[in-house]
Amino acid sequence: MLKLFFAALIVTVPLSVANAQMGTTTTNSTSTTATDGLKSGANSFTEAQAKERIATAGFTSVGALTKNTDGMWTGKATQSGKEVIVTLDFKGNISHQ
Repeated sequence: MLKLFFAALIVTVPLSVANAQMGTTTTNSTSTTATDGLKSGANSFTEAQAKERIATAGFTSVGALTKNTDGMWTGKATQSGKEVIVTLDFKGNISHQ
């Protein structure tokens, strides 16, 4: 029985870690996220505040941002030398594509 438990543990832990790495989601921090996990809602960030938050998350050359009907700020920025599309939701979560 104990061997079965450890065998199951050995199989599930690496899968859990791999799954967690595939769809990273960050809430109110300076890390970036995948496009998953953003929430629509009434956004109280100004464009300047949204740009600052995106820059603090490690993006450079943050361009003009537009706020969509879901309350998310979206625009272009640079990360690791590549141009990406960034999105900031009303909670301050950031995603990039």
